[in-house]
Amino acid sequence: MTNLTVVKLFDPEHIEIPGKLPDWQLTEEELNRHLQELSRQQAEDFDADIVAAADCVICSSPDFSGDRSLYLYPGLDLPGADDARLLIGKKPGDTVRIRLKGQDIELAIERILRRQAHAIDDELIRSLGGPAENLEDYKKEYSQEAALKKKEGLLNNLIQSMIGEMAERSTYNLSASGIRSAAENRLKENLPPGEADLDPQVYEEAINQYISDLKTEAVNRSICQQAGIIFTEENFKQELDSMSDMPDMEEMIDFYLAMLIDGAYADQAAALLRPLAQSHLEDK
Repeated sequence: MTNLTVVKLFDPEHIEIPGKLPDWQLTEEELNRHLQELSRQQAEDFDADIVAAADCVICSSPDFSGDRSLYLYPGLDLPGADDARLLIGKKPGDTVRIRLKGQDIELAIERILRRQAHAIDDELIRSLGGPAENLEDYKKEYSQEAALKKKEGLLNNLIQSMIGEMAERSTYNLSASGIRSAAENRLKENLPPGEADLDPQVYEEAINQYISDLKTEAVNRSICQQAGIIFTEENFKQELDSMSDMPDMEEMIDFYLAMLIDGAYADQAAALLRPLAQSHLEDK
């Protein structure tokens, strides 16, 4: 565990929020895309009279023994089946000779299956088996649920952005070189054996990420400690006991404990900042 601590926590009230945050309400375009995807998911196959590029063509061939059927897709450039496009325009019962996987074979077209998207109507909604019984009710329910999920995602992103800015603008007990040294030590600890020599650019990117992680962990702790929230090993006794059968647990217990504590501080810090982030989101 690093000895990096926050000396002065940057006040989240002083964070400047962009003048316009994304709207979480579902747009008409987003709703239509969702309904179109539903109609494709509930698509049905029917027999067509003539092969089109998007069809699935079921064929048989005297060049293959048994009752094996061949499924060809003339609109797709599948490896070894480039000649499948020659089926376009053919009808059930027609025969055609094509090259398939390097072999010239004769095919007899048995069926032409065409997939048709389901109409976007009340029947489509009822086929989903959900609570909505018609299209208009489903639109309202989905729009509300999607807007809540979208808002939650924006809220979480805003909270993480606030924590990131606090991490950059807070004051620490270590100098910039001291923080970098701590990041280098963590990188050495986490590198697999035999991978000590990293490409300079990769090394620098890793160090910068560890510096960011160390600052974020320290800020999460400070946010919680200011609220009187402290996590210790006692808070995770049950989790650690459940992990007692894991291989090398005795050697790894400090690592797992640090992981649990850091995760708890991160979750709690986000919860503490949530009301402020929510007020920013709703004000915008």
